[in-house]
Amino acid sequence: LLLSGVSGSGKSTSARTMILNSILQDIEIYVHDNKSSNDYDIFKNHLHLSKGIEEFSDLLKELENKINSHNKKPILVFIDEVFVLKLGDKKEKFYDRLALILSTARSFNIHFVIISQRCTTEILPSALTTHCSNRICLQTSTKQESQNMIYCEDAYYVTKKGYGYFSINGKLKQITTFYLTDEEINNLLPPVKINPIIEETTKSYMVGGVE
Repeated sequence: LLLSGVSGSGKSTSARTMILNSILQDIEIYVHDNKSSNDYDIFKNHLHLSKGIEEFSDLLKELENKINSHNKKPILVFIDEVFVLKLGDKKEKFYDRLALILSTARSFNIHFVIISQRCTTEILPSALTTHCSNRICLQTSTKQESQNMIYCEDAYYVTKKGYGYFSINGKLKQITTFYLTDEEINNLLPPVKINPIIEETTKSYMVGGVE
């Protein structure tokens, strides 16, 4: 899934709802926030959370290992603000590595939600977008960006936060995304799984008749 829209259009809010639903379905989730914000901290005890461009290479390595081990367990990966990757792409080849993972991940039950404030071909090259047949487009800053996302200019004229269009294999539907407060999310999250504490016990031995 490709999720795009201008700043403040409701991308992270939409992603948080998707993440909550996935947690409730007991799906293994990875969230990488290139903005290094606190948007996803509320879920930190329920998923794998990483932040900043410095940690993105570690995420890619983890996913590459999952593919090499022929993973079959459902995994959902959220990458927020993918445009930041361009800053380190010349050295780390982030786009190339991510595109290669996207090309094979579905075969190993690994699925992605890629989030971007901009949806120009410079920020989102075809090597990435060709693997995203499902798209949510909230308000865009230009008509061309709306065209790039959903092949029409309609998203450019959206004025309300959380309103936009959902393209499913090219079929377009007008949508309104959900909004949940931190309190509502906390009330819906399942209890955190904590490993039981095993108390150490002292064993007594009889040595020479003395305990």
